[in-house]
Amino acid sequence: MPVYGVNLPNLFILTYKSESVQFYINAFNKGLIFSKADIDNYLSHLNINPLDIFYQPCSNLDIVRRMLRNLSVSFEKLGDAVKVEEIKQLLDSISDGREIID
Repeated sequence: MPVYGVNLPNLFILTYKSESVQFYINAFNKGLIFSKADIDNYLSHLNINPLDIFYQPCSNLDIVRRMLRNLSVSFEKLGDAVKVEEIKQLLDSISDGREIID
């Protein structure tokens, strides 16, 4: 199936994208299906200008980076500075200088 990750600010979603159809899936909200117009509305509520990257598949490396950043925040909330530092080192090792959308 042509299903890919998509980086949105504050939300990671999936997209089904074929030559003839594209729609979005919120895997964190019971698989809610939505459209580009729904993403436009979401970004508008956050006062964020729509960028092409918010509608298109991201790379596997982007997904790994995002997961590591989320994991780092979780360890930080738990007060585990050692794990936070380990994850920071991992992120640094796969960094290519691009800012990551969260």
